Amino acid sequence: MVGAPPPRRPPVPNRLRALAAVVLLVLGSGVAAAVDQESAPPPPRPVPDSGFPGVTARAQVQEERELVTRIQLEVVVAGDATGRGDTGGPAEPEQLRLVDVTARGFQVRLVGRSTPLVLGQIGRFGSGRQYVVPLGAEVVVVDCSVEVGAQRRITLMVRRGDGASRPVQVDVDTGFVRALDDLVRRTCRRPRG
Repeated sequence: MVGAPPPRRPPVPNRLRALAAVVLLVLGSGVAAAVDQESAPPPPRPVPDSGFPGVTARAQVQEERELVTRIQLEVVVAGDATGRGDTGGPAEPEQLRLVDVTARGFQVRLVGRSTPLVLGQIGRFGSGRQYVVPLGAEVVVVDCSVEVGAQRRITLMVRRGDGASRPVQVDVDTGFVRALDDLVRRTCRRPRG
C-alpha cells in the first residue's frame, strides 16, 4: 500500500463551521477593541470657563482643620490675551482687579489681603508677558442646606479697568473636591458631600 491515499476525514458540518466563524469574529473584535482602547489618549481635561481670555486660576489644598480648609490660589495672567499688542489697545495700562471670591455654600476669605485686590497692570504693551499671582485663602462652610451632590466650584470675579466684573472658574482636582466634601461633613455633622 505504498501509493494509497491517506484516509479521508469526515467533512465538518456547516453548523460547526458557522459557530467557529462567529467565535473567531467575536474574539477578533474584542482584541481589536482592547488594542484600540489602550492606544487611545486619555480624554482632554476640560478647561474652566474664563470671563477673561488669558486669565486662569487653579487651587490646591494646603491644610485641613476641623472647621477651616486652607487653600492656595494661583491666578495666571497671560499678556497675549489681556494686552492688544502695539496698536488697538488703550494708551495707558489698566488694572486687573480681583473683586470677589465665591463658592456656593462656602465663604472664601483671602489671608492677609482683601478685595478689591490689584492683580497687576495690563494693557497696550502687555503682549508676550505672563505672570502668576499667588493668594492664600481659608474656606469655611456657611450653608449646610446645599445638597450633597452639589459641585464644589470656586469662582473669581475679576474686573479689568472700569469695566464689568467677569467670572473666572478656578481649576480644582479631585483631592480639592474631597477636602471640601470632608469640610462639609465635619461642619454640618452629616455624611460626606
